[in-house]
This record gives sequence, C-alpha cells and structure tokens, in this order.
Amino acid sequence: GSPYTWWVGKANEKHYYWGGSGPGIQKCACGIERNCTDPKYYCNCDADYKQ
Repeated sequence: GSPYTWWVGKANEKHYYWGGSGPGIQKCACGIERNCTDPKYYCNCDADYKQ
C-alpha cells in the first residue's frame, strides 16, 4: 500500500523509510521481512490499527 506516514528531515523533505530500511525503499523492517501486522501494508503504522 501507499505510505501514510513519514518523517521530515532537516531540509524539510519527507522521508518514507524507518529503522531497518533505507532511502527509497518506502518500507519498514516488517515490510522488508514480510511480517507486518497487515500484509497489505509495508509498515505497521500504515495499517491504522488501534494496537
């Protein structure tokens, strides 16, 4: 799925990767390892679950 979350760098640019990933990948570690809570998403925070 498309990422709903990002972090903003010091030059005010959006970054769509997190720990365990790298620039341009647009996945969290669980997306790379294919063990996210909802397999439709590449990051658990994108699944919009309450947990």
